[in-house]
Amino acid sequence: MVKEKYRWKYNEIKEDLELETKLIRELNLPKTIAKLLVNKGIKSVEEADLFLNPKLEDLYDPFLMKDMEKSVNRIKRAFNVNEKIMIFGDYDVDGITSIALIIKVFRLLGHDSLYYIPDRVNEGYGLNKKGIDYAYAEGVSLIVTVDCGISSIDEIIYAKSLGIDVIITDHHEPQDIIPEAYAIVNPKQKECTYPYKELAGVGVAFKLCCGVVKNMKSGINLSDFLDLVIMGTVADVVPITGENRIFAVFGLKVLNKTKNLGIAALIDVCGFAHKEVNIGNIGFSIAPRINAAGRIGDASLGVELLSCKDSKKAKKLAIKLDELNRKRQTIEMRIFKESKELIENSINIAEEKIIVLASKDWHPGVIGIVSSKITEEYSRPSILLSIDGTECKGSGRSIPGFNLYEAIKKCKELLVKYGGHEQAIGLTISNNRVHDLRAKLNLVATEKLVSEDFRQKINIDMGINPENISPEFIKALNDMKPYGIGNPAPVFISTHMEIINYKWVGKANNHLNITLKYKDSFLNAIGFNFDSYRNIIKKKQKIDIVYTADTNKWNGKTYTNLYMKDIKLPQKTLSSSLNTLIEYSNSLVLADTEIDRIKSQMGLESSSTKIIDKRNIPNRVEYIKKILPSSGKTLIIVNNYIYGWALMDQLINRSPYNIGVFIQGYGHYIKSDRQILYIAPVFEKGLREQCFSDVIIYDMFFST
Repeated sequence: MVKEKYRWKYNEIKEDLELETKLIRELNLPKTIAKLLVNKGIKSVEEADLFLNPKLEDLYDPFLMKDMEKSVNRIKRAFNVNEKIMIFGDYDVDGITSIALIIKVFRLLGHDSLYYIPDRVNEGYGLNKKGIDYAYAEGVSLIVTVDCGISSIDEIIYAKSLGIDVIITDHHEPQDIIPEAYAIVNPKQKECTYPYKELAGVGVAFKLCCGVVKNMKSGINLSDFLDLVIMGTVADVVPITGENRIFAVFGLKVLNKTKNLGIAALIDVCGFAHKEVNIGNIGFSIAPRINAAGRIGDASLGVELLSCKDSKKAKKLAIKLDELNRKRQTIEMRIFKESKELIENSINIAEEKIIVLASKDWHPGVIGIVSSKITEEYSRPSILLSIDGTECKGSGRSIPGFNLYEAIKKCKELLVKYGGHEQAIGLTISNNRVHDLRAKLNLVATEKLVSEDFRQKINIDMGINPENISPEFIKALNDMKPYGIGNPAPVFISTHMEIINYKWVGKANNHLNITLKYKDSFLNAIGFNFDSYRNIIKKKQKIDIVYTADTNKWNGKTYTNLYMKDIKLPQKTLSSSLNTLIEYSNSLVLADTEIDRIKSQMGLESSSTKIIDKRNIPNRVEYIKKILPSSGKTLIIVNNYIYGWALMDQLINRSPYNIGVFIQGYGHYIKSDRQILYIAPVFEKGLREQCFSDVIIYDMFFST
């Protein structure tokens, strides 16, 4: 028997039959795609069209952002009197692409700017006095920060004392007190009414460039720079929604025809020269190479590459970054191994809500990546600290639903400095405070996290009939791309798929390539690192799978592929027990099934039991909520236990009904005086002793 690694969780179903019908009719969408859009929160045909067909004209006016006009006027004044401007940026991809973007745009406007990136190890994150001293020595009178600065209160005071104005552009969460800079451009600051708050640092930098170009009435086509914007946006793992979605759609188009010599050289080094680059390629291949410069080398290599004017130089820089990335991977593997050994030898993982680890042997440029791996491995937020003398510099990553930034904010009295956002943070702390930080963070986490939060979840969008997976369906599904945070690839569930053939592939022989059959439909599926499923994979075996669907090109042909995330053996089904239902109810409500077949199968034509056909109601959940108060004891039957959990969440957790729960294989009915019973997926013998006034069949049932 396979130990279940994942908990299957059904995403909330938002039923709106009227809108679904409009989407199908007016946008010519398959029914499944229409349902997916409604479940995503789409409220109208216009909003759906905007999502599926984004346009550059849909980008917001940059001057809606607080302090944008003030910033643009200051930059224009600097241009007019030929003041020296320095761009101060972070050492990650978001910061590097932001610097390269502004340098290139300002250069086209006739102004060459200096730039400064702090050394990750010796200086750390954010605006600092060393960088300000460099600016002062160079005669700089205006500093523009990118992807940093919102926490630099003392540094701004210092810059002002030297007669240097500072414009902060940032996207990180502001703290309670913000710097007294000349201007702050950050959509997350208070009193900023800019409609979209989730821009990356490079997105904010792009908006600044839009403001400057618009004010100066220049003919520069800023969409040519969206290759830089998409790289920084993807690398910083911000939601691919709203304006970021527009950047992603058009940024990929620019990237795949890039005129940027540095980006072209990097694409070639990654092996994508004659392939279409996608979001995944950026996140897993291109961005890590740029990041490697800031992690274990000199981050300026990234800026030099992305602003390079010579193809030979660009090639050399790209190769250098590739070499640094290989070195980074070696260091990362060692730290990951040592981290796991520390956890296994010194931490009671059952009790620890947040993992906090420290070592003097860990490179501060790599611990953020390792923290991500630890969080994924143990399904817990984690913070890794690199000890350097009397202080530690740390990076942390979180799990969905837990705001790590707010957690460390509650520990700010223990920290030298900190910053970040919900899912990723950075901090500096004294060595003698690490134990206190671990204790307090776990106390904070205890108030927010329960045991279920530590079990890896697969969020499922909907069940789907495999017979409906056609080339037309995949084409419509692909219109929802590019996927990413905030717009993940839709995850489907299909049950009772029969294994026709299979083989184990890959260098380690641990990837499962499988042919599945459902009725008369045959589909190919692949599961990566599926070695743990070997003992349930055999011909003729029926399995339930959760997966994403996409196309795969091979030898010039395009195939439909299911990319499996998990496999389970099927649960029992309801149809074998239907014959007994008539004995225990006076009214049978059919929410979604075949009424004539049920009448015939159950022999209800001559029965006094009343059948109410509600298959086409727009919202089944609301209908059930409406009839429950006037009903006696009601049995709600849900054939698919995934649907069952979703319904249970909406009925039990969001309404006052007195509901008893029975889930086959997961629990049992305890109190007979409960008003309502809910069961999935089998009508068990033990429940026949109950007397129900109404039975509601919520979803389709079938035989194995």
